[in-house]
Amino acid sequence: MELDFRRCRNRYPVIYPTFDVFAGTPDNRPLWLDSAATLEAACELMRERAQGNPGQYFVYSFASHSVMAQADTRPSKVLSQDQTGPAETIETPSHRVPD
Repeated sequence: MELDFRRCRNRYPVIYPTFDVFAGTPDNRPLWLDSAATLEAACELMRERAQGNPGQYFVYSFASHSVMAQADTRPSKVLSQDQTGPAETIETPSHRVPD
């Protein structure tokens, strides 16, 4: 029995994850953590990782070869008496043009 793979390919398209989540910074030996098919899903993965383990994270787009979002949840090095805990997560799309 022979299989017609052309029919299989057309009926069941394969979706490859296009966004990768990394720990660290893009320019200093980042550590790959996970991947996702959408930017929203990748940002959610990044938030989940950052909550459990504060640090620097970023989302890299396989399609555009650029950093799409970043988060830094490290405790601030200089804290006032009113500030404690990790810094707020900041996501910055790389394609955004500054005002």
